[in-house]
Amino acid sequence: MLKLFQEQEREVYGNLCQTARIDFGLRIDEYVDERFDPERATEAACRYMKQLYNIFGDWQLVLASYNTGPGNVRRAIRRCSGGQTFWDIYNCLPRETRGYVPQYIGIIYMMNHGADHDIAPEMLETAIPNDTILVNGFLDIDKLASLSNINLENIQKLNPHILTHILPGSTRNFPLRLPREEMAYLVANRKTVFDSLSKVSPSVIEQLAPAPEVMVASNSNGPILTEEETKKGKVTVEEDIEDVVINKKPKKKYML
Repeated sequence: MLKLFQEQEREVYGNLCQTARIDFGLRIDEYVDERFDPERATEAACRYMKQLYNIFGDWQLVLASYNTGPGNVRRAIRRCSGGQTFWDIYNCLPRETRGYVPQYIGIIYMMNHGADHDIAPEMLETAIPNDTILVNGFLDIDKLASLSNINLENIQKLNPHILTHILPGSTRNFPLRLPREEMAYLVANRKTVFDSLSKVSPSVIEQLAPAPEVMVASNSNGPILTEEETKKGKVTVEEDIEDVVINKKPKKKYML
């Protein structure tokens, strides 16, 4: 039974990876997993749930399908004699899914009616105001934080989908979020910072072309700079470092 459950778990995880990558275009590799990007993942999840609703026409079945996959829900419907609601097929669903939907309902109820039951959050964490830079080429995020006087932990909080401390040389137009209140030094010293970032240790990089001029822009309410950013109306800070050959890859980090 345990072996069967583990096999089912691997099948669901594999299907989720395939759905995210192929059907919704999320990037999933050893450097980046956009299923952990709050914006990209939420957009993909909404599109996926819309597709599931077109199949089942019931939001609780949509939640069950989101958790275990539409194939497993269809099988549960057949095993439970064609039940049309989550509660009709409850006993035919995997154990995790039987708990997932009621927990979701409970969380929604608590969010809307918590005060009626004297339930209040103990710790509130507000979103970090941020701007975005578009990265082209290799980037050592630790060095960027150090050279720019930006708190590395804040960069990691804003970019939970980055699995390592680097972005590879093949990176193109990757939006990296940075805390807006800490970007003053980077904006004022962008050329020095990006010139320093381009000087990578020869033991790690075999070939690296010189970095050209860096163009900086902002999408904040009041533009940080007044160059081409006001024409585009969005953040387009670019470090145009060419492709590199990496001899030593970072350790993989798995997030379950």
